[in-house]
Amino acid sequence: MNYNAMDRTSNMARKLASDIATTNAVVLYEVPTGMSARIVSLWISNNHNNAVQVRVFHTRSSESASTSNALLYDTSIAANITTVYDAPILMSPGDKIWIRAASAAYLCVTLYGEER
Repeated sequence: MNYNAMDRTSNMARKLASDIATTNAVVLYEVPTGMSARIVSLWISNNHNNAVQVRVFHTRSSESASTSNALLYDTSIAANITTVYDAPILMSPGDKIWIRAASAAYLCVTLYGEER
């Protein structure tokens, strides 16, 4: 597919959300009303000297985080490392990305993408 300079600029991913994961599942990002989103990458940085397990969920507006909508479930993030997941995710208005960690205060989760 060919893109002109304007298309490349408008399709650039930007930081949509970033937070420290806690031991409760919380919403990291919600697609605004009237918009759609394309998630480009999810960065998980572990600043602890031990591995920490993470859960990441993608829900529709009427759903809660559960095993039935988990993208990552009890996935171990190695100590003092950043892991990048770069599979694109298309999201509709009201869709959410949730995060949860086995230990609080160690995992910084950052989401990059674009809204339209």
